[in-house]
Amino acid sequence: MGEDNLINIQTWKEWNKLLNFCHLIICPRKNNNLKLNQILKKWIQKNKITNINLLKKSASGYIFFSKINCINISSTVIRNMYYQNQNEKNLVPQKVLNYIKKHNLYQDPS
Repeated sequence: MGEDNLINIQTWKEWNKLLNFCHLIICPRKNNNLKLNQILKKWIQKNKITNINLLKKSASGYIFFSKINCINISSTVIRNMYYQNQNEKNLVPQKVLNYIKKHNLYQDPS
């Protein structure tokens, strides 16, 4: 998840239960200043890890801030490319594209 989504995670339904089901790996975004309220800051600090190997120790419960270079592209752009039959294969693994097609996850809004 990009840092920009983390800032808005409290708008998600039952966001505070998310770590019961998975880890969050947060990718940095360019020019993004994390402006977090106190509740979100405390939640992050409580669950944040700096050792990536801890992600393998359990199936859920941690927040890890990655230092990788992320592609500056949104899921909306990828969906639009998909609708227009443009080549999104460089952005999405083939297995994921196959799953999207098989389960009809992206339906053309037009």
